[in-house]
Amino acid sequence: MPTIGQLPPASSVSDADEIPIFQNGQTLAATRAQVLAGVQTALSVPQGTLLGGVGPGNSAPVAINIGTNLALSGNTLSAAAAPFSIAGLAPGVVPAAGDMVPLGQGGANTAINYANFMAGISGIAGLPAGAMSVTAMGALTARNVSAVVSNAVAIEDFGAVGDGITDDSAALLAALASGNPVRFGPRIYAIAGQCDIALPTCTLLGVPGLTQLVRPSQTKLGLSSTPAWINITSTSLFVDGIIFDANTALTNDCYAVIVQASCIKSMITRSVFRHAKGPTYGSGLTIAASDPVVTQHHIDASE
Repeated sequence: MPTIGQLPPASSVSDADEIPIFQNGQTLAATRAQVLAGVQTALSVPQGTLLGGVGPGNSAPVAINIGTNLALSGNTLSAAAAPFSIAGLAPGVVPAAGDMVPLGQGGANTAINYANFMAGISGIAGLPAGAMSVTAMGALTARNVSAVVSNAVAIEDFGAVGDGITDDSAALLAALASGNPVRFGPRIYAIAGQCDIALPTCTLLGVPGLTQLVRPSQTKLGLSSTPAWINITSTSLFVDGIIFDANTALTNDCYAVIVQASCIKSMITRSVFRHAKGPTYGSGLTIAASDPVVTQHHIDASE
C-alpha cells in the first residue's frame, strides 16, 4: 500500500474533495468544506490596512478606510483632530434665553442655557458695567450707565461712611467736585469744621427728616475771615431735605452754615439748621449781604 508521500500531487483542491478521517471507530470520508467548517481563513493584508466586521452578525473581515484626522501606526490608531476655530463657524444671531453655552465646570465639560449664564454675571465682584447702554423710563435717548447714574452721585461713591463719627468732609468735597448733585442717604454724616465749599454750584439732596450733617469738631482752618462750620462761596446753591446739626457741645464763636456774598442764587427747602451755640455768630444759617448785587435767596419749609 503506497504512503501519502508516494501519491501523485493533486493539481487543485476544492471544497467538494474528500479526505479520509477516523471518527467513532470508523474510517469515513469528509469533504474539505466539512473539515474546514468553523475555521477562519488565514489573512494576508498589506501593511497599513485596518480590518473589521461591518456586516450584520458574523462575517468575513473587510478593509476599513482610515478617515480624516486618523492615523494608523504599527498597531495603534490615533486621532489628530484639526484645531477648532470659532471664526470658521457659521454666523449666529442674538442668543435666546434657551440657547446653550459650553462651559468647563469641576473639571468636566458641561452646558448651561444662556439665561443662567447671564444670571451669574451679577455675582462677579468688580465687573465694570458703566459702558452698558440703558434708556431711562419715559426717556427717548439711550445713554450709558455711567452717564445715567452720574445725574446725581451718592456721597458714598466718594468714600463717605455715614456713621456720624468718621469725618466725611473730604468725601463731600470730592463728590461736589464731580460737578453733579450729591445725594445723601437716611444716615448721619460727620462733617468737621471748617469745611469750605467753593465750587461754582452746590446741590445737596437728602431724605427729609432723616439725612443729618453733624459737626464732630471745629479744628480746621478755612477760607472765611470769621470761622464757620460750613462756608459756602458757590455762585448757586440748592439744598433739600437735610438737617444741619452744629452740635450743642461745641460753643466756638463761629458761624454754623454761612452763605457768602459770592452766592447770588440759592434755594433751601425742607431743611433744618439747629444747635448752633456761638455767642455772637451762633445762627444755624447765615446769608451774607451782597449789596449792591441783586440776589435770589429762597427758603421754604425749613427751620
